[in-house]
Amino acid sequence: MDHTGTDHSQMDHTGTDHSQMDHTGTDHSQMDHTGTDHSQMDHTGTDHSGTDHSGMDHSGMDMAPAGIPLAGGAADRDGLEMDTLAVQLGPVLPYWPPGLVLHCALNGDVITRARARGLDDAWHGFVEPGGREAAARRCDDAAALLALAGASGLAADARRLRGALLRGDTAAAQHGLDRLERRVRRSLLRWSLGRLGVVEDPALAQHLVAAQAGSVFDRLLAMLGAARDANDGSSGERRDASRLIADLPQLVTGLDLAAARLVVASLGLSSLAAERGGHHE
Repeated sequence: MDHTGTDHSQMDHTGTDHSQMDHTGTDHSQMDHTGTDHSQMDHTGTDHSGTDHSGMDHSGMDMAPAGIPLAGGAADRDGLEMDTLAVQLGPVLPYWPPGLVLHCALNGDVITRARARGLDDAWHGFVEPGGREAAARRCDDAAALLALAGASGLAADARRLRGALLRGDTAAAQHGLDRLERRVRRSLLRWSLGRLGVVEDPALAQHLVAAQAGSVFDRLLAMLGAARDANDGSSGERRDASRLIADLPQLVTGLDLAAARLVVASLGLSSLAAERGGHHE
């Protein structure tokens, strides 16, 4: 039937079911949707995974918010890529040698590169004087290391011994140092610190005195022994702070931040900083 020219405008389709109508091949390209409101359309579940954003221009976006650079990428020790972040430790930090600055590159929390410097060029080697003030500084060193290791009770004992030394109660301090050393030897610190910070490089070991050899645990015991010797009036070994600072990156590279701080604390640099105005050779 030819419906050409037939006017269907008055035809009523109310109730007509169009569900079975086949629109396959129908061309809707000329349909005008101008003014159509799509605000109620639900796109939940729509998959945009194939959308290509490669041509989008992000050049105007600020990739360093507030002037703080974001972490870059670098290969980790297992070959996987991780963020690399630049971190500075010091010169002011709890239980940290005053004036020491350690610049670190971190993969996660592991130090991959480090550079150390002292803000005071006067740090250098000298023969440490004996006496109760030197003994008190050794107790300070031990208290800082013990606090970082989580041994708060032992750290408090070391601080009390420091007070006794400065008050001139040398006999009580000597007895307390013997007791504290016995407690440290029997503690679990032997297991947590006994393999940490061991100097294995012969070229590096030759720059260290006996008190700086061995592990972090060995150096902790050496601090307490040095405090006892200083309280008796014995002079300490010559220690070169500038040499220690130069070798510090080698000691901390490959360690996480917590372990690196323990290694730094075990070297007794705080005492050297305090005594740098002492008797020089």
